Parts: sequence; structure tokens; C-alpha cells
Amino acid sequence: MRPTPRFLQIGTAGAVLVGVGVLAKSPVAVLGGVALGCWLLVEQYTALRSFAQATERLDVDVSPVRTAAIVDEPLSVTVDATLARPVDTTIEVAIDLPPAPSTGMRLRH
Repeated sequence: MRPTPRFLQIGTAGAVLVGVGVLAKSPVAVLGGVALGCWLLVEQYTALRSFAQATERLDVDVSPVRTAAIVDEPLSVTVDATLARPVDTTIEVAIDLPPAPSTGMRLRH
């Protein structure tokens, strides 16, 4: 998971608050920075659980359009992705090529 600009801004604000609080000997500023850090950790945990639930509920079925492949001819596949229940995250399905097409291996008749 990559940090978003919002995550970085809030993390920076929390770190600055802790730093200023330590330098100014202000426990309120330190607590404010710690509270921001805790909030970020809770948000990360919530996102991680949401991603895990989406993965558990996602069923992906990949099947070729036809059963026979012809050398040097493209082969179409059908991808069917379904969820058992709705989730609160965006899902993107990417299908990797099997080793044979990506290495140039040819099928024999």
C-alpha cells in the first residue's frame, strides 16, 4: 500500500507537533501529535481489513473463449469477477499471462 499525500501530510503534522511539543515542553502538543499518529494507525488497520475482506469475498474465473489454440493467432479469454457481498474498497483485477505466451513458446498440434 502506497502512502497518499494526505497520509504524508497528516504524518508530517503529527511529527512536527511532537517535535514542537518536546522543544517547548508542552505535553498538549505532544499528545496532539501522538493522537494524529494513532489515528493514522487506525486508518491503516481499517484499510488493511477492508482489503483482506475484499480478497476473501472475490471470486475470479478465467476461461478461454475457444478450446483450441492456433499458432501465432491471438487467443481471447473471458474474465468473470464476482463478489459474495459488497465491499468498501475499489477492486482492480489484473490477469498475468502464463509462462508459455510470454516466453514465445509455441503450441504443437
